[in-house]
Amino acid sequence: MKVSLIDTHTHLDFPDFDADRAQVLEHCRSLGVQRMVVLGVYQRNWQRLWDLTEANPQLHAAFGLHPVYIDEHQAEHLTQLGDWLTRLKSHPQLCAVGEIGLDYYVDHLDKVRQQEVFEAQLRLASDFNLPALLHVRRSHADVIATLKRYRIKRSGIVHAFAGSREEAREYIKLGFKLGLGGAATWPQALRMHR
Repeated sequence: MKVSLIDTHTHLDFPDFDADRAQVLEHCRSLGVQRMVVLGVYQRNWQRLWDLTEANPQLHAAFGLHPVYIDEHQAEHLTQLGDWLTRLKSHPQLCAVGEIGLDYYVDHLDKVRQQEVFEAQLRLASDFNLPALLHVRRSHADVIATLKRYRIKRSGIVHAFAGSREEAREYIKLGFKLGLGGAATWPQALRMHR
């Protein structure tokens, strides 16, 4: 039996892949990765992300405003995000709102503004009946509390989950899947192994 895989978290639109993107896609296909999601992180790259997605049937797009780039995000970007979702809402290659969330690992990022932008994007995910692809670093309690308030229908995925067992249970109760990143393979990641 051949296994078909879906990579739910890529940034293949980044310029780092310009030189070998076609080879990366072919290599992934050869390993059984049939579909890949390319997540948006800032407004200035959404057109590039969509052009790449449209040109490759194995790719699916998620549009969002990543918390690490909070200083770049403008109020009009949320309006533009809604416009993108409206325009593409029936397109089969639009699959989610993301990458969105809260990042408390980077000290200088404005937590209040992150929360406002996160909530606005959760409202869009709910309005368009799309799942949310979440970035969560050192902010699980606030993300879980926010998700409990918003209760989006399609839930989503917590990218590179590295929280506690109880936090995992809370996300699962809310209907979210837990994505595992490379940290799960580290020998010292004992809490995750449990």
